[in-house]
Amino acid sequence: MKLYLVRHGESEANIKDLYHFPETSLSKDGVNQAEILAKRLRNLSFDYIYSSDLKRALHTAEIIARHIDKKVESISDLREFRKPSKLWGKSDEDQESMTYVKLQKENFNNPEWKLTDDESFNDLKIRANKVLKDLLQKHLNKKILIVSHGAMIKMMTALAVFTEELSPITFWHFWHNLWIKNTGITIIEYKQNKWSLITWNDISHC
Repeated sequence: MKLYLVRHGESEANIKDLYHFPETSLSKDGVNQAEILAKRLRNLSFDYIYSSDLKRALHTAEIIARHIDKKVESISDLREFRKPSKLWGKSDEDQESMTYVKLQKENFNNPEWKLTDDESFNDLKIRANKVLKDLLQKHLNKKILIVSHGAMIKMMTALAVFTEELSPITFWHFWHNLWIKNTGITIIEYKQNKWSLITWNDISHC
């Protein structure tokens, strides 16, 4: 099974470095990015397209789907790492935002730590692992396009590289030192009973 993991196009919140609301839309440039990516992908033969059900990812997937004549199935487990709802719409420079990041870093060795209604490391790891296992069970020999979000794509990739032994501190470095740009393509492949990382953040179409 080969998975093409695509981060959504630029969102309105990405422009201003704000914490996303679930319904945050693609920006005008984000729509254009998705169209350009779709033209690149239309010559590849995908068996399925799955997407996060958040608006910015689903819109990106639907643009791609129109070019390759496939239906999109949304999966809530492909959503972005959930941040505290009190931060939605706030800038990265907001005092509450900076306090959250500081506390998160200080407590990240605790896989169950969360501030309020956000997610812990284990919450995200469990979601990502469930997606990978479900796809392997259903589509072992297929080529699949997945449109999701930065942290979720990084978690899925980290699990492929480090397996279920992935620790919070390892993921912290993976998450904060490996960037994924909007519409970047990461490819992981399951072959001969193991995962391999084939491509990371391919943006040659941009």
